[in-house]
Amino acid sequence: MKLQRVSSSPFGTSPYARRHPLLLRWLTTLIICAMLSGGILVAIILSPHKDNRMNSRMFYMLPKLHSSKPKTDKLDLSRFKVFLLQPVDKRSGFSVTEFHKSPAMHEIQNKIETDMTYFGANQGRSEPHKNLTITTTVDEFYSDVRGNCWMKSKADVTLDMKAVLNDSTIVNKQYQSSYSTSGLDKEYEGSMITTIEQGANITLGISLRKALDQFYADLAGVIAPPTVPLKNVLFKVSSTDFEDIERSEANLDATANLMKRNRKMVIELDGYADNLGDLIKDKELSLDRVKVVKSYLVHHGIRARRIKTKAFGAARSISNSHNEESHRLNRRVEFKIIKS
Repeated sequence: MKLQRVSSSPFGTSPYARRHPLLLRWLTTLIICAMLSGGILVAIILSPHKDNRMNSRMFYMLPKLHSSKPKTDKLDLSRFKVFLLQPVDKRSGFSVTEFHKSPAMHEIQNKIETDMTYFGANQGRSEPHKNLTITTTVDEFYSDVRGNCWMKSKADVTLDMKAVLNDSTIVNKQYQSSYSTSGLDKEYEGSMITTIEQGANITLGISLRKALDQFYADLAGVIAPPTVPLKNVLFKVSSTDFEDIERSEANLDATANLMKRNRKMVIELDGYADNLGDLIKDKELSLDRVKVVKSYLVHHGIRARRIKTKAFGAARSISNSHNEESHRLNRRVEFKIIKS
């Protein structure tokens, strides 16, 4: 007589359970783990402390703080040696676990350093006695994220910004900004489904941008506009070739960079020739020289509509002396800023 083992499990007698005993155990373990994890997750979300509403470290995503270019076009720091001090953290009650890849103060420091480069700081030859020191004190830099589907997020940023030119304080003001999103908006190219970390970094990034742009606008208002750094480009005799290629291209590169930093700037190029040739041909030659300069600027990223042109031939000479140096200075293209 053959004995049969009777299973105590209610599923033990099923053909599926007899064929797949290990699978049944794994499914049971998985269900138990899911229930425990769900309970922990609900406890975190429903926690009365907003800092613990959701710990982004659990997800290991930690995206970078949302970055965007400054909206200010009138700030030109190419003449200044800029010293950017490490931000001072004066926050209270913020979570130790940030939503960023690096600590919040480093994120803010990197953002301002990128902006300074955008405005041309420390890239060229700074003028003597043009040392600009910028100090940032962070009073508030926190995001509040909640929601189960569209991850509603709001961020508040408060900065105390101080700018000192040599030994004189030119800006000392507090800047506050808030920004909220439900996952899709016009200022951020987002989607209807935004993760917890993305919501925090988007709102913090845009709020920080808005506060800094207010500071940059005030800074541009107190800094004197730059003197026109555009120098005449000289040409060879009866030619559209630059007299000194290296020097001419350096001057044109500086002009292109200035126009990139000042997006509303419009210039006029005036072409000239010496008085050694035919007047009609000199007029055509001066026009060709203007076209060469304009083409160079357009090739280096300046829109053609921002460059007006005129040709004067041998008229309006710089010098009427009958010597080579006088003729050399007259073979030129002049720059004029007609809108800034």
